[in-house]
Amino acid sequence: VEWTEDAGYISIGRTKYFLNQSHWHTPSEHHLDNR
Repeated sequence: VEWTEDAGYISIGRTKYFLNQSHWHTPSEHHLDNR
């Protein structure tokens, strides 16, 4: 999914990370305790 409008951002320290796209992976690519 890509946004053409301002979708916001998160700040980590003094760095801002702007949201411009999002994607999901199904099933998950990562596992915890073999799940």
